[in-house]
Amino acid sequence: MSEVSKYFVPKDDTRLFGKEHEIAERFWAIGVFVTTPDRFIDERIKEWASAGRSLPTSAHDFSFAEMGLATSPLHDPVPNLIYDLACPQCGASLSQVANEIWEDEESALALPLREIACPDCHAISKSNALVSPEAYTFSRAYLWISDVDLEDWDSNFIHTVESVLGPCMEYTSLET
Repeated sequence: MSEVSKYFVPKDDTRLFGKEHEIAERFWAIGVFVTTPDRFIDERIKEWASAGRSLPTSAHDFSFAEMGLATSPLHDPVPNLIYDLACPQCGASLSQVANEIWEDEESALALPLREIACPDCHAISKSNALVSPEAYTFSRAYLWISDVDLEDWDSNFIHTVESVLGPCMEYTSLET
């Protein structure tokens, strides 16, 4: 079974890094509930429900599993799973090699700047220079939505996201 995920990457992600609570509060005010690593919005929803309080209303109604904010000082790959990465010199598959290098938690080097060595032609490429049929990027802060139902997806949701995060690029990923 496949899962469609949406990602909204701000064009200026540096101003958002480390501001998860502030961003989540701004989304809360417009009826968009995003999870953060400490899940404080989830706790608020439970508190409000047990107190009988009405939650803020959203202008959007579409199906999804979960929505959250992600931040990383080293830049996460977006989409989080990038398939079919290839060497820009010879076209050899580099997905496995790249993912191994990106998962190195001891490196303080940002992911887009990490070098990937092609085992076929021995070319050295920065991560952000790898070729993929799927659009991808790296980001320090972004909004993700998992298991989106494209049949009822609201294409105007990007305007709501941009009202909080500023101008964004939207990425869609089919994860199998």
